[in-house]
Amino acid sequence: MIKAIKQLDYQPNLSAQRLAFKRSNSIGMFVGTLVGLYYPSLMSAAEETARHNKFHLIPTSGDAIRNHGLEAIKFLRSKQVEGLIIHTGELPDDDILKIINETPTTALLNHYIPEISENCIGLDEELGGYLATKHLLDNGHTKIGYIMGPLNQNMCRDRLQGYHNALTALGIQYDANLIVEGRFDLKNNHAAPRRLLERGTQITAIFCLNDHIALGVYDV
Repeated sequence: MIKAIKQLDYQPNLSAQRLAFKRSNSIGMFVGTLVGLYYPSLMSAAEETARHNKFHLIPTSGDAIRNHGLEAIKFLRSKQVEGLIIHTGELPDDDILKIINETPTTALLNHYIPEISENCIGLDEELGGYLATKHLLDNGHTKIGYIMGPLNQNMCRDRLQGYHNALTALGIQYDANLIVEGRFDLKNNHAAPRRLLERGTQITAIFCLNDHIALGVYDV
């Protein structure tokens, strides 16, 4: 048999081998959007780490649309990935809980769900909001506008709480007129700062949730 293998130059079918052993040596990664610098750099770091551990990364995006996101997850599963990395604000918690129930080897980035806390990896967003606001307060600003992202996302709510905590620590009353909801992407990112400025609140500084929002402020 060995002689026949050499004569025929037989090459094993890797896909068949992986299917037989239920191994694909691949990890699926889903992000809500590819807009901006953050997500490509995040995926690049994940790919580098995966490759270092002899895995391949299969990246997908949902274009910030729920149905597209669910289709992307379905596509990754069709590739027999051994695990998932998910970073999204578009999929509701019920969707994410179902995904992790079907694919337990899943890491959820920058989003916290108590029922699956062991799958969640993130930053202390509340502390981040506090520190950013405190920096502005330490520089003499007391009328600080805050342009946040969609409030249906944990990160946005946590940073808003940090903003509130920093004001409270210095005895400054929280003013809802200084807060507007913005977008994560670059679409119409001038609308939120215009709304904030048109309120005539005499703000002297603005805390922006991300770079896209800050760019919109610079242009207004």
